[in-house]
Amino acid sequence: MNLRPGRNEAAVRTIARTSSVNPMRAAVAGGLGSLIEYFDFAIYGFVAVYIAGHFFPSDRPAVGVLATMGAFTIGYVVRPIGGWFFGRMGDRRGRSKALVVTVVAMGVCTAAIGLLPSYATIGILAPIALLALRVVQGFCAGGEAAGAASYAAESAPAHRRGFYTSLTPMGTTGGYAVAAIVVGLVTMALSPEQMQSWGWRIPFLVVAPITLVCTFFRLRLEDSPEFLEMAAQQVAKSPLRQVVSQHPMKVAQAALLTLATFGTSTLALTYFPTFFIKGRGISAQPFYWMMAVVISLALLVFPLIGSLTDRFGRKRVMLAGYGGLAVLAYPLFWSLQNSQNLVLIGIIFLVYYLVNGCTIASAFLVTVELMPRAVRYTGAALGINLGLIAVGFGPTIAAEVVSHFGSLVPIAVLPAVCGVIGAATLLFGVRETARAELAK
Repeated sequence: MNLRPGRNEAAVRTIARTSSVNPMRAAVAGGLGSLIEYFDFAIYGFVAVYIAGHFFPSDRPAVGVLATMGAFTIGYVVRPIGGWFFGRMGDRRGRSKALVVTVVAMGVCTAAIGLLPSYATIGILAPIALLALRVVQGFCAGGEAAGAASYAAESAPAHRRGFYTSLTPMGTTGGYAVAAIVVGLVTMALSPEQMQSWGWRIPFLVVAPITLVCTFFRLRLEDSPEFLEMAAQQVAKSPLRQVVSQHPMKVAQAALLTLATFGTSTLALTYFPTFFIKGRGISAQPFYWMMAVVISLALLVFPLIGSLTDRFGRKRVMLAGYGGLAVLAYPLFWSLQNSQNLVLIGIIFLVYYLVNGCTIASAFLVTVELMPRAVRYTGAALGINLGLIAVGFGPTIAAEVVSHFGSLVPIAVLPAVCGVIGAATLLFGVRETARAELAK
């Protein structure tokens, strides 16, 4: 159906009035796509310790790890461009169309990384090809979370929007959990030599069937009544220009909330495996299983946190999370640095992620609720991805700091600062959006 303004307006209005998108199906479809997005990024971080020598050979292992983390970072740098492209598509052509393209492209790129020849086979073309795939991955990922959250929020009743939209960040966290399970199974089945040689490729290839399942769900989605009603009236000619000129403060708030929320979780989920396996000599197999258990326990709480935001307000719940991060960062990182017991490390990590979960479960939703519907996809994508650029540098900075100081403790300042930034952003300028109608 062509959704350009001025064409079939009466028909579109009729469809908007009669269309009824199942909010749970919309939330699940959005969560599955977000799962693939973060599965892709998590797999790269989890096996970075294995692939560094294949694409960035060096006499110094730390240099190879830094180069590999740099390739991780570049996927975040290009995300705003993808956010603009898919945001425009989603605001002008429909949320569901953009969401199909993003998930298919991300899945293809991830599988392709698993098939790439190494530096020993094709020389300098190997790291170039890896970087190119990371660029395309980041480009497509730039349109995923904002679109999924927009679609879920527009499909949910106002008094339950926090609950339904929590399935989007539940998918992002689930991506890390599934990645940890997959890597754990592979490391259990293979010897360390096999894992180093070719086993690291298997987790990248696992994404293919997951992508097929998600694509099946997304192809069955209809656009939300909210979007169809908006499309019948007026579609923004240039969503990006309208967002930048009319809503720059909202974009800045979205970027700061994203930095504060995901700067903390990405640091732990992406860099911790490299630190403990490479730097502390902990066996990879039990560490990945610990990660899988901890992340799975944490994500089960997300719907509860979403429901709490519906009842008590987004700001109160998120402030508890940001405040907890600012206060607990140093003692938690000190405990991690001074512990060799995997069970204790898991308990500390669970506490860290549960506190962080108070913000993760609602961050995408608050960003979406800030934006008016004509530019909701574009505005949310721009804000989220600008924040994620800074987030993407976190693992690289952490690797450099730990390499210099020989300790995990100094990087505790990163989540502490993120907590302060998030709390300040909420307190100064962000309105409470729980139970309110989405901005027109």
